[in-house]
Amino acid sequence: MKARLLLLFGLSFLLFGCATVTRQDIDNAVRQWIGKSKREVIKSFGIPNQVLDDGDAKIYVYYKSFSNTTPGFSYNTEQDDAQGSGSAYGDHALANVKGQSQSSSYYVPSQTRTSKFETLFWIKNDIVIDASCSEK
Repeated sequence: MKARLLLLFGLSFLLFGCATVTRQDIDNAVRQWIGKSKREVIKSFGIPNQVLDDGDAKIYVYYKSFSNTTPGFSYNTEQDDAQGSGSAYGDHALANVKGQSQSSSYYVPSQTRTSKFETLFWIKNDIVIDASCSEK
């Protein structure tokens, strides 16, 4: 179970973290299972969603979805502009000020990205002989 959680956490971090995940990164993570026993796969991933037979090996198929939500945010902009002039005549002062102010508010809503994966393990004589993972 720890290995499964570690693998799922690692894939989630790679997929949704700051790092860019390449197809090669995912393949490398899944191919680490080659040579492991069928028992280890089931212990880590659970009962497969589907079992296929390609005539040479059994194919254990697992489906998994990951969701990541970024929070929404808002920001405001303000722009002020004022111009003025003044004059004084003896005991009297005259001021003339013109100005404008503009403000804008923007909102970016939260966004959820869901990724669905299909992971396949080819098992022959109770040993993983190949593995792959693809985003659906």
